[in-house]
Amino acid sequence: MTVKEIRPDILVVDDMRMNLVVLRSLLESFSANIVEATSGAEALHKAVGLKNLALILLDVQMPEMDGYEVAELLKDEEETESIPIIFVTAIHRDETQILKGYSYGAADYLTKPIVPEILLSKVGVFLDLWRLRSVLEQEVKMRTEAEIRLQHLAHHDELTGLPNRRELMDAFAKEINRSVRFEKRMVVLMIDLDGFKQVNDDLGHEAGDFTLVKVAARVSKIIRQYDTFARIGGDEFVILMSDIEGVIDIKNKVEEIITEISKPILFDSKPINIGASIGIASFPEDGTSIDEILSHADDAMYAAKKAGGNRLTYYK
Repeated sequence: MTVKEIRPDILVVDDMRMNLVVLRSLLESFSANIVEATSGAEALHKAVGLKNLALILLDVQMPEMDGYEVAELLKDEEETESIPIIFVTAIHRDETQILKGYSYGAADYLTKPIVPEILLSKVGVFLDLWRLRSVLEQEVKMRTEAEIRLQHLAHHDELTGLPNRRELMDAFAKEINRSVRFEKRMVVLMIDLDGFKQVNDDLGHEAGDFTLVKVAARVSKIIRQYDTFARIGGDEFVILMSDIEGVIDIKNKVEEIITEISKPILFDSKPINIGASIGIASFPEDGTSIDEILSHADDAMYAAKKAGGNRLTYYK
């Protein structure tokens, strides 16, 4: 991704329309949006709503609410507290007025009549600082998003979005410890798609990938929210189910999974028909280690395939 150039906003606040016209004409040389306000209340309202506000040119002498009051209120708002303010005033520039402006949060001071060269120089500096900050913020955001994505990909299958083998093994370790602690039964389902190779051979890998994504989506809707459903490679999937009470519940759930996978999948207006061979192994009956349970579930899955496929087989 590349850093996007964002056009900054400059808020110009003055109760005299003629002054706004003069300031706008001077500022038009900058690649920025010039936003005008003719009162303190309007300035506060507009400032909060501007997402790319880079600078505020604020007249000091205004009726109802003067520039100092506006600046104080702007500094109290989270959205505007860090926005630089240049006070623009016709008041004689003595030390008292300058210090008063800075005490209210001014970043700089300009007196009327405005000298164009001084105005453009000061505004240019603040816009350059804003653009630098904007670029840095975008780069930090992109880097953070990239790191989050890499972290996700390290634990998930890129095609289906399901947990991968690494995430499965982490879940396995946690669930085995939990099952031992609370004396609960855990079941592992090893799933291999029947007829998947034919899909790739006849319709191509795009159809194969489409099929895998559809299978992942269908099965995800059936299993419980706290079950772990992972793709461990090719057309092989594993479901880790904890807190299992009875065999009947597992049998019904697996039959539902097989039925759902066996429904035709339409790809480019063509039906894809596959099935699922599922092997089941339980903890602690069929093994007490992660590798042992997975191996036994895999053996049961191959037994299901040898028996004709599209069925479930328990490890014996």
